[in-house]
Amino acid sequence: MSERQKPRRMAQRSASFLPPLWAVGVMLLLVVMVAAGVVGLVYLLGGNNPLEPAEPIVIVVTGAPTTPVSATTAPDTAPSVTVAPVRGGGERENIDESVPNFVLEGPTLPPVFLSPTPDSLSVGRTVRVINVGEGGLNVRSSAGIDNEIQFRADEGSLLDVVDGPVTDTGDGFTWWQVQEPFTAETGWAVQLYMDVQPEVSP
Repeated sequence: MSERQKPRRMAQRSASFLPPLWAVGVMLLLVVMVAAGVVGLVYLLGGNNPLEPAEPIVIVVTGAPTTPVSATTAPDTAPSVTVAPVRGGGERENIDESVPNFVLEGPTLPPVFLSPTPDSLSVGRTVRVINVGEGGLNVRSSAGIDNEIQFRADEGSLLDVVDGPVTDTGDGFTWWQVQEPFTAETGWAVQLYMDVQPEVSP
């Protein structure tokens, strides 16, 4: 075989392995038809355009109850919940006011009132006479309701505690020895009618 015939035979062999042009065209047509069928099937089954993103739904809670919520709370005092669609721009459009209000139900706990811890009565503290009315507080010579009255302290007057307490008098009261700061009169009075005054810091 001559050198000129070798390239010609090799070109003939390589051309025999290539498919004809009409076969390539048919193959491309089939691929396009299958792709169109898949897209159409997805569109029919989904009911929406698959290329369009779904619209988010935002739940907006507005208002707050002004009274404790209980089983008897009216619907207009409970917080309302409305559903508002948000468009691509992020702005809230028309709110659907037909969404019913939710009513919170259940028992409520009583309110807790915090008060400062009362000062304890002790020797050296100052007390104010309370709850005795016009008759005043009986200040006696010794602890016990059967002892002699030394003087009477008016409602609101201040006394200094100098001794006590005494509780074994048999009358059920706790007694403290008090002194009138201006007259220096001393005697025993019932704790029930004395209110400890706060200490004044220097």
